[in-house]
Amino acid sequence: MNVAVDVAVDAVVDASVGAPVGASVDASVDALSRAERPVSRVAVVVIGYDDAAHVTDAVRSALAQGPAVREVVAVDDCSTDGSAALLDRLAASESRLKVIRRRVNSGGCGTPRNTGLDAVTSPYVMFLDSDDVLPPGAVDALLEAATGAHAEVVSGLCVRRELPSGREVPWQPRLYALHAVVPHPAQRPRLVHDTLCVNKLYRTGFLREHRIRFPEGRFPYEDVVFTARVLAAAPRIALVPDRVYVWHVRRSAERLSISLDRAGVENWRARTQACRQAYEVLLGAGQKELARVARAKFLDHDLRMYVRELGLRDAAYRRAMVGAHAGASRGVRRGTIVTATRPLRVGWPGGSSWPPRSRATCPGCGSSRRARRGSARRTPAPRTARPSGRRSFRRSPWSPC
Repeated sequence: MNVAVDVAVDAVVDASVGAPVGASVDASVDALSRAERPVSRVAVVVIGYDDAAHVTDAVRSALAQGPAVREVVAVDDCSTDGSAALLDRLAASESRLKVIRRRVNSGGCGTPRNTGLDAVTSPYVMFLDSDDVLPPGAVDALLEAATGAHAEVVSGLCVRRELPSGREVPWQPRLYALHAVVPHPAQRPRLVHDTLCVNKLYRTGFLREHRIRFPEGRFPYEDVVFTARVLAAAPRIALVPDRVYVWHVRRSAERLSISLDRAGVENWRARTQACRQAYEVLLGAGQKELARVARAKFLDHDLRMYVRELGLRDAAYRRAMVGAHAGASRGVRRGTIVTATRPLRVGWPGGSSWPPRSRATCPGCGSSRRARRGSARRTPAPRTARPSGRRSFRRSPWSPC
């Protein structure tokens, strides 16, 4: 029994002395129910644009979380399909729902989320997209962990639900196998792999104290940068294995989501820019290990995903993909990526040298170190000693372990 319930029981015992038996029993039941009732402490920010078919389902899933949700802030990004009118009608019968209409469309998800965050008055906040839903009990699970672990951020399991089949695939399940408390993000570098912002509960004061916001305007993959800013502030994080977010994947939709609409090279440019900014945010905050993991994630996951799809693209796309980076600026140090056809020399936009150099695994100690080109201690590793599937150098620049 928690402290609140103990206090309530003591109060009931004191009040029931000399009272009729029936009255004392009724008083005790009322006091215990009040003590165990969740405190309304969470705001859910729902954003949407021209999504009248789904936005009310998203809002209702937030309201259905129960009394733990103090307010739902729905931000309509200047829709033209009647979404705002639907939200207004819902707000007329639900006092916890506040609707904000933006006069000009922002072109992205970051600006409406910032607008909603500015309007929040609750101690905790989480984010929800108009085409997704919160499963029952999600807010209670996150809030219990936040208060119990004194965490600035609580993260739970997100599942990708393919529609219309209903097949579900967990997102980053290794992170959420068990309950855990991470005093510092550097103690769990794999946190970098979960770049979603929607499966997390944030202490509102933490975000405002560190001035953590989403990139404004048309900035695809804004949650990649936002998550890096959160980790750079070194919050105390709690992890829960509960399902807290359902990400709806509609591959046959008329308007695909940003993560699915990869047919144009602009999507590749946007993802590259977001990953590069995330790396620089972490490195600038002194989180070198997290920055290293972010770089490795880009090479092993993001880049690999686009390279796998090159065979589905035409020659113009492939040329544009290389040209988007190879000609970005003069003096860019370029990294090598391998496609199904031949190596491509590509650089990062804006003059960045990130990833600065390739890494490989030392056959002697298994550690990962940067290649030192031009080093006097150049001792090639035996061909048979190189682990299969790892990047290596023909003339290995390893220094002694």
